[in-house]
Amino acid sequence: MAVLSLGVWGIVTFYNRQTRPARPDPSFYHTPEGVNLTLQEQRTVLTDALRTNDLQFIHGQMYYVQGLADALSAKLEGEKKQRVDSKLIELKRIAEEIDNFSGRNNFEATQAGLQKLFNAFAELDAEFKPAKK
Repeated sequence: MAVLSLGVWGIVTFYNRQTRPARPDPSFYHTPEGVNLTLQEQRTVLTDALRTNDLQFIHGQMYYVQGLADALSAKLEGEKKQRVDSKLIELKRIAEEIDNFSGRNNFEATQAGLQKLFNAFAELDAEFKPAKK
């Protein structure tokens, strides 16, 4: 019986090791695409916080979102920087509103603000997707 359980454990361990997604190179997160991905990941984090009514977490997270927007702007150059910077300015304005709403424990306004922020995330993400032919 011990041999059978050891065999099952070995198969499960081997299978789990094979199905893990490959981790991106850490330097990826220092590219504009990596910073954008990190910003996009905030959608899940913020949605979970709203679901649990953790407005203070959302309040604090808005500083992080604004910092990511600044970091993304600093990494862009040329025409793309001109295009994306206006979207980042709007994103930061919305984040500031959410910061105020969540800091005052206004759930409804925070929820509406997050919807606007997620729309801004979608517009920003479109700048980093390959053009469809």
